[in-house]
Amino acid sequence: MNRDIPERLADIGYVRRHLSYLRLAGMTWEEIGAQAGMGRSQVHSIYSSASAVTYSVARRMLAVKVPERQSGWMDRAECKTEWVARTAADMGLAHSNELFIPRREPGEPGRTPVAYTLLTRRICNLCEVREQCLQYALDGEERGFWGGHTENERNAMRRKDHR
Repeated sequence: MNRDIPERLADIGYVRRHLSYLRLAGMTWEEIGAQAGMGRSQVHSIYSSASAVTYSVARRMLAVKVPERQSGWMDRAECKTEWVARTAADMGLAHSNELFIPRREPGEPGRTPVAYTLLTRRICNLCEVREQCLQYALDGEERGFWGGHTENERNAMRRKDHR
């Protein structure tokens, strides 16, 4: 009997990080979806989902190239400075983005979300583009720590604005 073998699952964390880099480079969910041959909602659900994706979906997402960004507010962000990169490296992180968009989900062993939140909040308090960063995250439903606020804090802001 010939049965279809289900496709293997890819590492969702790697796909999410790539999507984060695309968003940091200024791409919209629609632009990412168009290049991957998917709709905006499908791309965003992959980004916000806790479940794994198939290798074929992961390949489509990873094929989207990170564009050259125009110089803008993100280039002036405190999180892009050398001292933040050195701090992240001293903590054993591969990239400073992992301070703001943790590799693992909160609560998983090996990460201390409270310590990360305290450090990232201090970094954001020094930042000259904090307001632009917060607005970017509120508009784009970004994961992680943006504009001095956690995802939960930003979700609360959105709910308050919709009342």
